[in-house]
Parts: sequence; C-alpha cells; structure tokens
Amino acid sequence: MNTSAQIPAVTDTSGALGGSAGFQLAVQIALSFALVIGAVLLLTWVLRRITRLQSNALGGLRVVGGLSVGMRERIVLLEAGDQQLLVGVAPGFLRTLHVFDRPLRSEETAFEEDTSFSTRLKRALRG
Repeated sequence: MNTSAQIPAVTDTSGALGGSAGFQLAVQIALSFALVIGAVLLLTWVLRRITRLQSNALGGLRVVGGLSVGMRERIVLLEAGDQQLLVGVAPGFLRTLHVFDRPLRSEETAFEEDTSFSTRLKRALRG
C-alpha cells in the first residue's frame, strides 16, 4: 500500500511573512490607514464649508454665545444687525428674554477669549 500519494507534501512556510511579503503587508496597512485619515480630513473640511455657507445664508444673524441651564434648555445670545437678543430655547419653545441696544462685548474681545480644550478643562477642574 502506497500512502505517499494520499499525504500532501509539507513545505517550509516559516519565511512566508518574512522579507518582501511582510514589507508588502506593512505598506498595505499604512496606505489603508492613510486613506482613512485622508477621508476623515476631507469630510471635516466639507462639513466646515457647508456650515460656513449656511451661516452666511442667515445674513446678519450670528450666535455670540450660549449657556445650558437644564437638560434641554439653553440661553442663547444672538446678534442681529446692531442689536443683541437674549433668547431662551427649549424643545418646541423659543422666547425673547431681553433685547440689548448695544452689544455686550465687542467682536475683538469675543475672539480673544481662550476657548481651547486645555483651558476649559482647567476651569472645570478648578470648579
């Protein structure tokens, strides 16, 4: 009885992922990762452009700031032309709380305020 025909030949596969095959796998993984990162950056850029276009469509209306006063309630300071409006916002409800004839703060001080994550985290930890 000849059993050699029934048993497949065993080959040495210890170097299958070594050398050029391992390098090709690493390059493929790196390119896939770069493609995903590029797609995320492209989508971020597109969303910023769309948001900018939508805010320009509103004309002279701009959100200056806001404060959460409950789980679903907010107080929002809007700028409409030369006036600022303090508005209470809740689901299905909007109410003007106060109309300011002159702005509470100028645009220069609004942009000078440091709103970086690290600054906000330090403020939150201090209490």
